[in-house]
Amino acid sequence: MAVTDYSDRNAQIAHENGDEMMFCSPGCLFAYYGVPDQFGAPESDIVGAWVTDFETKPLVDGFDAVYVLEYDEHRTDDPMGLNPRVYADTDGTPKYIEQYDDLDEDYTVTLSELGENIERIYRGDRLP
Repeated sequence: MAVTDYSDRNAQIAHENGDEMMFCSPGCLFAYYGVPDQFGAPESDIVGAWVTDFETKPLVDGFDAVYVLEYDEHRTDDPMGLNPRVYADTDGTPKYIEQYDDLDEDYTVTLSELGENIERIYRGDRLP
């Protein structure tokens, strides 16, 4: 699998020292963001993140984006398994959430709100 195979889902991170990392999906970005040492990241702060908007498809600022925590594998067809749904801002999230009885606004987070419990949902098999 190549990251470029999933241009409608990929994501990127930039470190302060200039190192960059690309991901095939936002779920993989979540794991890296949460435990960068696990993936051989440099000892340099993450200063940029970009993710692909789920509906409109352009890359958006990952720190400004809103993520809908999708838990149901049966309603997804994502690279690398289950992934959160990315929206540039909260304007796009209600449309997705309203489709399903088991989702509401409590299932939206920002990158700064991530924690191990969320990261494990998407890539727990890659975390220590």
